[in-house]
Amino acid sequence: MKHFFRVCIGGIAVFLAACAQNNSSATIPNAASISRPSGVRALAIDPRDGKLLKATSDELYQSGDGGKNWVRMILPAEIAAKELSTVAIRKDAPEMIFIAGEEIGIWRSRDAGKTWNKITRGLASERVSALAVHSNGYPRDRKNSLFAWVGGIGMFESDDAGETWKRSVDQGLGLENSRVTALTHTPLEGSMNTGWLYASTPSGAYLSMD
Repeated sequence: MKHFFRVCIGGIAVFLAACAQNNSSATIPNAASISRPSGVRALAIDPRDGKLLKATSDELYQSGDGGKNWVRMILPAEIAAKELSTVAIRKDAPEMIFIAGEEIGIWRSRDAGKTWNKITRGLASERVSALAVHSNGYPRDRKNSLFAWVGGIGMFESDDAGETWKRSVDQGLGLENSRVTALTHTPLEGSMNTGWLYASTPSGAYLSMD
């Protein structure tokens, strides 16, 4: 059961904002070098080597030196230059990358960004403003689970790495009229082994047991 509660902790909304099916596919050429991307929407880190991924308003970048230099990752023509709202990596399989946006829906790469597939089957809309990968590291293994927020509708979940989506059991979650800008999932203690799901909105951050 998911019910979100307001979190009154300084800076958590900023943290969330920063960290944070019609199946088609595309083969991606080599990345193009660039200097300093701007307009950051979300960050993700590869736990194996500390490489960073940065989603800006319309591009995806990668850095292998702690953010000093960035390389633009070439996206499929269908979504090139369209707004990105989030990027996420599965920590047990960092080559699996997810990106989402209110203009593109959700896309997944299984090979560290070389090829991409659109994964929106079951979503009521492609207006995805936030996406989170379920955390591992506690008894209930849900490594293939994802959470997505669809604007104006609410939360959707996938238990097969995004192949299919279904509406969350608690459809409204108390935030159905809010603009959710970021989601993050954590296995912090006190969640009855299910993990905590944080949601960032313009009015503050909210917390729910997964």
